[in-house]
Formats: sequence, structure tokens, C-alpha cells
Amino acid sequence: MNILSYNIRGLGRGVKWPAIRKLITQNQVDLLCIQETKKEKIERALCQALWGDTTLSWEIYPAINSAGGLLCIWNDSIRALWASIRQLKQLQTGGIWCILGDFNSIRHLAERMTTSQRQGDPNSKLEFNDWISALEVEEVPCLGRKFTWIRPNGTAKSKLDRAKIVDWGPKPFRVLDCW
Repeated sequence: MNILSYNIRGLGRGVKWPAIRKLITQNQVDLLCIQETKKEKIERALCQALWGDTTLSWEIYPAINSAGGLLCIWNDSIRALWASIRQLKQLQTGGIWCILGDFNSIRHLAERMTTSQRQGDPNSKLEFNDWISALEVEEVPCLGRKFTWIRPNGTAKSKLDRAKIVDWGPKPFRVLDCW
């Protein structure tokens, strides 16, 4: 994963945008972190202009007056990763599989709590569940807390971290004849 961190000292009217886009392209950047944006609000169009593509996600920490401001933009191609894992699984018909990490997706509405009315894209949940089914893996039950990610102010919680393994099939039934 390539990360580009840039102290831009003001995102301005677009003079610096082509230089950022060039750096992203030349270095195949997956995550862009910009410090000192000096902007209180950043729109999707600006992020797309900087990133040079529409498949992105971003988070901002707004500037206070004209001081500070952080912007992080990253490649939102989780589906491409899922497709490559599915292809790999199709090539490897046997053996042990264990897939774990932050999938940044939920399977059911109960896996996300938020004060917002927005519960996420229902198609995203369907795609994630279809992907899990296609891989023929089972989720390892978690012990402890129900949610693996909690927003620092506590307004949102989600179960994003998971472990998936191959279903080993039915357990053999054994009878111990001790009479």
C-alpha cells in the first residue's frame, strides 16, 4: 500500500491540484493524507479532482478559520479486492482457507448502530453476503464486544473486523462402547 502525506499549506483554488494528481499517478497512491487544507468544508467534486477518479472515499477534519484542516482520500475499490480473492479461491479448490481483517462492510443491520438515519447501502450488504457464500467460508464467532469499531464520540458502532474459515463439514459421530 502506497501512502502519500502532503503538507499543502492551503488547498486553494486549484493551482496545486495537478501536482497532487501527478504524484498520485506516478506513485500509484492508495491513501492520500493532506495537512493544512485551510478549508472548513470539502465537497466530493474537489476530492475527485485531486484523486483523478470517482472510486474514492474521504474523511475530513475541518480547518478552524484558516488554520489546520486534514483531508484523507483513499481508493474505494473493495470490490476489486473481493473479486481477486474469489478468483484465487476458484483456482485453489482444496486446502485450508482463513481470511481475516477489516472488511469495512456489515452483513446485517444489527451489526451497525448509529444516530444517523442512514444505515448504509442495502446492496452493499447483499454483495458482501453473496461474496462470503461464493467463497464457501464460515464466520468464526467473536467473543467479547459486539462491535469491532466505535467512533471516538460514541455516535456510531459497527462490526467490521471478521475472521472467515473453510467449513470443515459435519463432525464425525463417534460411539464409545463402554458397557
